[in-house]
Amino acid sequence: MFDSCTACGTFAPDMNFKRNGDAFVCHKCGHRKVILLSDLFVIFGPSGSGKTSLWNHILLRPDKPDVVYLNSDILRGLHEQMSDYVNYWMYICANIAQSGRPVALFSGTEPSEFEQAGSRDLFNQVHYLALNCSESELERRLTSRPPSRESSQPPYIAEMLKWNKSIRARAGSNRALESRESFRTLETTGKSLDETCLEFIQWLNQRLALSERAERMTFHRPSTTHGADSER
Repeated sequence: MFDSCTACGTFAPDMNFKRNGDAFVCHKCGHRKVILLSDLFVIFGPSGSGKTSLWNHILLRPDKPDVVYLNSDILRGLHEQMSDYVNYWMYICANIAQSGRPVALFSGTEPSEFEQAGSRDLFNQVHYLALNCSESELERRLTSRPPSRESSQPPYIAEMLKWNKSIRARAGSNRALESRESFRTLETTGKSLDETCLEFIQWLNQRLALSERAERMTFHRPSTTHGADSER
């Protein structure tokens, strides 16, 4: 866990440990806890853009990159505040990444929510990929779902169309940005799941190659004057 000190036992559920390089420093005794700082890969977009379909499909592909694929919808509704929901997911992903395998998280949440989360410091870089499609295709997908999905109501469709339009409008200028919230887009209109999956795999492999050094880096052991442990 990142919120407990292995030296003095202090527990800080509010993540009150300050990051210093590759370690978290206990605010009480100054002990440095060395952690593996991985990258996180977030696939986001409005409902109907293809996130769940892509997630289900990528799990069956033998050629998928060696990361852990998670769908954030499994915890939807457990937190009233979106900030708590995103923070909780980042904390889970960071714990999983300590095994040496980074996480690709499929989520219906904007990059700004992740960048403002208290758990953001548990990662090096967060890579964002936005799934989107044409307005007519998005509306068709939402209205064709079974009633149990509760996605065919006009207000909900209007909200998703607005978000989809916002992503498409930002996509052109977003590539030039060096902001931590910048993202790439993957158009899913008129494509088979296999075609979409291949494009996703290509994007993920490219980002993995860029972050390979960070993922495989060997951390320097902290000075013994800080009471460093041997955890990795």
